[in-house]
Amino acid sequence: MENKTEIKGRTEVELLVNNFYDRVNQDPMLSPIFNVQAQVNWPAHLPNMYDFWETLLFGRAVYKGFPFPKHTTLNLRAEHFDRWLELFNQTVDADFTGLLAEEAKNKALNIATVFQMRLGLKPVGLGIVAK
Repeated sequence: MENKTEIKGRTEVELLVNNFYDRVNQDPMLSPIFNVQAQVNWPAHLPNMYDFWETLLFGRAVYKGFPFPKHTTLNLRAEHFDRWLELFNQTVDADFTGLLAEEAKNKALNIATVFQMRLGLKPVGLGIVAK
């Protein structure tokens, strides 16, 4: 029996973000980007990500900032975005169901696409579409 829930508010957003970044931190391709190149301070970063996704999914203007510029100094390739998207979709599919779960995956795809375009990268896969 699956134990999936709908994304209803901040509690589920925090669970999604925490579970996703747990996967990122265990991933041999993405962990070095976040932990070596970007030197992410996770206790400070995660609340920003909660705000970011709450803003995207619920339209509440709790996120203040500009996420793209922080990514311009990293040595990102299209493969990184493909993997990021794969892990994000895996996390959503493992834990959540419903309309906002699908919306989260669609928004992640849009973010990956726009960031790659702005970085001048040619998307490799992006064949990972929300189910």
